[in-house]
Amino acid sequence: MRTPSSLPLSLARWFEARLCDSFVPHTSLARLHVLDVIDRAGIERLDPGAVRSCFVAEAPEMMALSTVPAAARIADHDAFAVVTTRWLPPPVTRISRPGDFPPRRRARVVHVVTSEGSASVARFDDEPDLVVLESAA
Repeated sequence: MRTPSSLPLSLARWFEARLCDSFVPHTSLARLHVLDVIDRAGIERLDPGAVRSCFVAEAPEMMALSTVPAAARIADHDAFAVVTTRWLPPPVTRISRPGDFPPRRRARVVHVVTSEGSASVARFDDEPDLVVLESAA
């Protein structure tokens, strides 16, 4: 389990905040970015200059990113992030009638991997201020 001060979780929160501040349209493609930490203390404050990020590649699905030639560059950086758009069920589902399905919501999911571990965060379209932190192994 990751603590709120772990580097992967902090980077995931930081990168998602940068995406939220900029115009990044939803896409069905998975996007790969590399991250270089400049100021570790600034990450917790969500300081825009705390990390340098660079777009590397995009592919139809997350697993296909490993076959993209540019993906070989990720070893030279502190972390990498994969951004995807998914349809997720709400955090709390109410009991429904047989044959009913819970409503799904579109979410931008950011997965960050460092040498210390990994973490993911999601931001839902219908609640843009809500960031759901998922535990990572």
